Amino acid sequence: LLSRFAFERSFSEDSGGGGPQSNMHLIPYLLHMVLYVINTTRCVAREEKNLSNFLEMSPERQVENCFESEGPCYWATMALAVWSHNRWQYGRASLVRRMLILAHARHLSPQGCSTLPDMVPREFAVYRPYLCFLGMVDGLYNIMFKKVACSTDDGWSVALADYIRHNDQLHLELGDKLLRTFEEQVLTCQSFREFCDYMGPMWEIDNPDAFLHEAL
Repeated sequence: LLSRFAFERSFSEDSGGGGPQSNMHLIPYLLHMVLYVINTTRCVAREEKNLSNFLEMSPERQVENCFESEGPCYWATMALAVWSHNRWQYGRASLVRRMLILAHARHLSPQGCSTLPDMVPREFAVYRPYLCFLGMVDGLYNIMFKKVACSTDDGWSVALADYIRHNDQLHLELGDKLLRTFEEQVLTCQSFREFCDYMGPMWEIDNPDAFLHEAL
C-alpha cells in the first residue's frame, strides 16, 4: 500500500479502490496486524536481527537483494514495527543508501543483476519514488506515531500496538496531516538535496551529492 503512495498509482488493486485519504487511514491498522503477529509469536528480536543483517550485507548481496521480495522496501516497512523513534533516526541514512541502490539497479537491469553495470548517477526521477517510499515511512514515525511513549528500544513493538489500539480518532486526524505533508513536501521534491532537506539532519549525509555518488 505504501508503494501506491510513493509511485502515485491507483489503489484499486490493493484495497479495492478509494482515494488517498481513505487508504492513508488504513495504514495504522495494517501495521497493527503485523505487530500482533510479531508480538504474539515473540519474534521481535529475530526481526530486529534480520533487519540488522540486511543493513550489513556485502555490496554484491545489496545489489542482488534489490530483486528479492524481502528487499529495501520490505525492511523499511518492517522497521516501523521493530525500531523506536531513536533507532529510526540513527538508521534511516543506511536505508536511504539502500533505496538509492535499489532504484539504480532496477532502472539499469529490470530483470536482475548481481553487480551494477554502471555507477553513474541518473536523473532524480529514477530515485524519486523509492525515496518517496522512505519519506512516507519517515512521516509515519514523525507525524502519525510521534507521540508513542516508549522508554526503551526493545519496548517499541508493544508500545506502538497499544498506541494504535487506543487512538482511533487521532489516527484519522494525523493521517490527514501526513497525507498533506507527503503530497506538498515529499512528492514535490525535484532533487536528492531537496529530499534530504525534507528529511532533516541525517547521520552520514553531510553532502547529498557526494552521498549519492558514494552510495553507488
